[in-house]
Amino acid sequence: MELTRVQRWILSNQYRLLELLDPNHADEYAKARTVIENGYEHHYKTVSPDICDDHETMSEDECLMVRETVSMFAELRRAYEQLDDEAKADIEEADVAFSGFDGNLDHSHMAYLKYLYSQGFQ
Repeated sequence: MELTRVQRWILSNQYRLLELLDPNHADEYAKARTVIENGYEHHYKTVSPDICDDHETMSEDECLMVRETVSMFAELRRAYEQLDDEAKADIEEADVAFSGFDGNLDHSHMAYLKYLYSQGFQ
């Protein structure tokens, strides 16, 4: 990750404020401020471990794909539940159930879906 001088200046000011506002963690914020002020890029991840790398972000299209996939399976489920028993006989219930995203291959999709559910998405 690269930060411009202005970005580092802004972050430095934020860490300086945090030092003043949270004396219990002032040393941690001072170390982070030192990393940012001096541009020690190798250590940026240590001061921002919760911020994902640029290549790990999800585009708007990817977010929409996750939402549409879950919505599609919800509609399939509703339609399946409205069928009579005779019509259901030819369809496996598992065929209309969303099995989720693979945590190994689709980690970002799975994490985004977890976020959506935490925000009340249905």
